[in-house]
Amino acid sequence: HCAASGAGQQGATCVSGAACAPTFGCFNTSNPTAVKCLKNCKASAPNCPAGTQCLFIQTPELEGNEKYGACL
Repeated sequence: HCAASGAGQQGATCVSGAACAPTFGCFNTSNPTAVKCLKNCKASAPNCPAGTQCLFIQTPELEGNEKYGACL
């Protein structure tokens, strides 16, 4: 079941993924008060906004053999 997307872009404050635009997720950036929308990325073609890089959580999300992370 899919939820509607919000409008939050890179760095926007969020409380859940529903607040973020399509292709963005809501991530805790190591500070509980710094929960932000970050663009999702994949290792083979990161396509991150300027000044960011594709980083992966300790246990990366995998789809097939592709590793996914977030632009930070």
